Amino acid sequence: MTESTSLILSRKNQYRGINAHLNSRLQTEGWEAFHTNHISDLYAYLNKKLRGTGYVARLEDSLQIRREYTPPRRPEADVLIRDTDLARSTQGPARFPSGAMVLYHQGAVAIAADPSRYRDVDYFKAISIHRLDIPEGHDFPVAWIELLSPSNKSGGGHYRDYQEKREALLETETCVLVEIDYLHESPSTILGYPDYTRQDGGSTAYRVIVVDTRGKGIVRGDLYIAAFGVDEPIPVIPIPLHGADVVSLDLGEVYNQTYTRIEYGINDDTRVDYRHLPARIERYSQADRRRIMQRIVAVEMAHEEGVDIETGDEPLPIDPVRIDARMRAREEQAGLHPPEMRTE
Repeated sequence: MTESTSLILSRKNQYRGINAHLNSRLQTEGWEAFHTNHISDLYAYLNKKLRGTGYVARLEDSLQIRREYTPPRRPEADVLIRDTDLARSTQGPARFPSGAMVLYHQGAVAIAADPSRYRDVDYFKAISIHRLDIPEGHDFPVAWIELLSPSNKSGGGHYRDYQEKREALLETETCVLVEIDYLHESPSTILGYPDYTRQDGGSTAYRVIVVDTRGKGIVRGDLYIAAFGVDEPIPVIPIPLHGADVVSLDLGEVYNQTYTRIEYGINDDTRVDYRHLPARIERYSQADRRRIMQRIVAVEMAHEEGVDIETGDEPLPIDPVRIDARMRAREEQAGLHPPEMRTE
C-alpha cells in the first residue's frame, strides 16, 4: 500500500467488481485509454481460452466511433471470434447455456436505431471471434464483443452512428453480439430496460448483454442480460459459438488484471483515494451509495489497524456490524459527506 498522511491508496482493486471511484472519474476523462487497455487484456484472455479449439479472437475496428473526419469508410468490430473447424458451420449456433448467470432474458430483441450517413472516422477497437477453417472472404465472425464508450451511448455525439451499425450487424444473423456496459451515468442500449440514470425499479449500474439473432432475426432473436451493481462481482459471461461450443469470458478476472497492470489505483492522474467519495456520488442509487460507503469504511478501518490490503485474492470482507456502527457515528455528525471525506 502506498500512503501519506492524507491518502489511502492501493494498487489492488478494493471493490468486488467495478471500482466505483475509478469508474466515475473515467466517465469524465480517461475512458479512451481505459478502453484501449481493457480491450487488449480481453483479447489476450480470449485467445488463451480459445487456443486449440479451432477458434481465434481478433482485434477489429469497433462499431463505435472514436473521432470523426470526412470521407466515408467501412466500419468494423472490437473483438471477433472465428471458428477453424469448417464442419461445425453446418451445426448451427450454440444455445446459451442453461446454467449461465443470466438475470434477465427477453425473447425478442428491441434495438434503437437512427439513420445517419457514415463519415471517415477513427474507431475504437472491438473483438471478434472467428473459425479458423473458413476460406477467406467467407469467414464471418461467430461473435462480436463491444466495450461501450460514453460517446456511443444515449446522449453521446456518436450514439446514432453506433445504433445504426449495431442494427446492421444484428440483421446479418451471422454472429452473437456481446455488449459490455460499465457506464452507469448513461441509459442502457436496450429499449424498455430499467434506466439506472432515473433510478427505475430493478435497474442496476452495470450490465452485459448477449444478443443472438442467428437464424431468428432481430424481432425473434434472444436477448440475455447479466446485470450487477456496485461492489458486486462481475459475472462470467458464456458466449455461444457454433454447435455446442461455448467460450466463458471471466470479466472480473480481466477487469482486475487491467486495473493492476496499469496501476490505476496509484497513478497520479487516476489514483483512487479511499478517504474520499467518488466524483458525482449522487449519480449512484441510494443502495449503491451505501455499498460505496461500506467499502470506504472497510478500507479505512483496515488501514488504521495496519492490515496489508495489497495481498490476498479477494477484496477486504465487509463486517456489517463494525462498519455500520462507524457509519452511523459519522452520519450523526455530518450526513453523507463526513468531514474527512470529500468528493474527488
